Amino acid sequence: MSSNTSPKTESPKHRKSNFITIGSIIILILSAIAFVFLPGMFSKSQKEPEPLGYFRKEPIKANDEVFLQLLEEQINQDKQQGIDDNDPGNYLSALYQAFSSTIVFKSFSYEVEKSGYIVPESAVSRFIISSITERKGSYSPKDYNQLSNSDKLELRKSALRALTYSQYSNDFLGAHPYGYPTEHSLFGLKSSSAEMPFIFNMNNPEKSFEIAAFSMSEYPKEEIVKFANEHSSLFTTLNFEIITVDSKSEAEKIAKRISNNEITFEDAVAEYSNKNFSDSNGVLANNKVYKLKSLLSEEDFDNVLKLGVDSVSDVVATGAFYSILKCCDTAKNADFDNIETLDSVYSYITTEEPKVIEDYFTAKARDFAADAAVTSFDAACEKYGVVKQTPAAFPLNYGSNNLLNPIDSDTAVLAGASTNENFLKTAFSLKLNEISAPVMLKNNVLVLKLVGESSIEDELLTSMAFFYPINAQRFDTISITNFFTGADYVKNDVVSAYLSSLE
Repeated sequence: MSSNTSPKTESPKHRKSNFITIGSIIILILSAIAFVFLPGMFSKSQKEPEPLGYFRKEPIKANDEVFLQLLEEQINQDKQQGIDDNDPGNYLSALYQAFSSTIVFKSFSYEVEKSGYIVPESAVSRFIISSITERKGSYSPKDYNQLSNSDKLELRKSALRALTYSQYSNDFLGAHPYGYPTEHSLFGLKSSSAEMPFIFNMNNPEKSFEIAAFSMSEYPKEEIVKFANEHSSLFTTLNFEIITVDSKSEAEKIAKRISNNEITFEDAVAEYSNKNFSDSNGVLANNKVYKLKSLLSEEDFDNVLKLGVDSVSDVVATGAFYSILKCCDTAKNADFDNIETLDSVYSYITTEEPKVIEDYFTAKARDFAADAAVTSFDAACEKYGVVKQTPAAFPLNYGSNNLLNPIDSDTAVLAGASTNENFLKTAFSLKLNEISAPVMLKNNVLVLKLVGESSIEDELLTSMAFFYPINAQRFDTISITNFFTGADYVKNDVVSAYLSSLE
């Protein structure tokens, strides 16, 4: 009996792909004749469960035979891995996995049926014999004849379904008598004898670095104060009231009534304002200059700042709304001796002008590199108060391809390095003992020194090559799964169906 992989897609939680045997499909579907396995979470709902999704406009329901089989296999696999599917998050992930596998199964079958392929009767007979043998340990015509007519019909239908699926799977992914691709595999893509050495030699050379990291979260207080004093007007506190409504025409009518003394500004706040930008009394909530500046156009901002006490502005656009502002008192200068004010300055810098921080640490890292080139890397680390980091050697491995050795995950400052092109180009362009220019990586500015190169030993490459066929097969199944589950004729409603079942 041959085995076929059932591809998996990424789910709400990362899981390993599992393998589906055609025999197990038959066994479980036979048991489903007398026992319909409806997932516990769905059985709690009194109403008709929502479909889990659609395949070519066909609803996939929680009692779909293929889905039930694949869900049962997923749950059994989870148990073996110590995953508790009584946990709602794990159970949802199992549903998601089973749905994706169901889409692949139905896609394979659809493509074969569309081609006009007909499963030979001899193959159906062999399959039925094999499945009964798997269940009983042996086969005799008596075993088959003792089945009811409905069981025989169901067994035949299941055999046709499984053999149709395996036809497509074998054509594209190959049939592997050892469970993974070898030189004895039939059909599917083949690997050149030079392919594995080529892939694994991409691990060469591995390079060793010394790293000095400047954390941008350690921006000095004196630099914050310096920025605050140089841009003090941004942090001035304004004393405004504001009326905000949905439409310009409504705002203009209100402004006209205020101008004609038909209503006071305060009464207009109470009667008309949606208070999106104020407290319940109409007092402007984000009352720092820089916050108001981000809300208005440059022209409107300049005009509003010119308002005298008790003066009312024209109608101004405020995002998706329209507003009228009134100056209630003179502005108040910021007190930079107040820690809360400095916190707001730091918040402004990090959100509105992060380049100020980047430039500061880049300049500091540049000075470090210059000193390290004259003295030594260790001496510069001591002078600038940074701890030298020495990650394990690693190859050029963009995207953390698991066929290659990874970047050292124990070195926290290298988080994100595998997908940062600028970092990798900088690191792997260095000559031995050369010190790099500063390079940003997430929240750090790094200076690197290349201190060594090494090649992977041939013996290690040989042992690593053992896993190549398994990984190649996994890549194939992931690719074909993503192709079918991402098709425009597939709709995945697993999450909404699950949440609906809990109501």
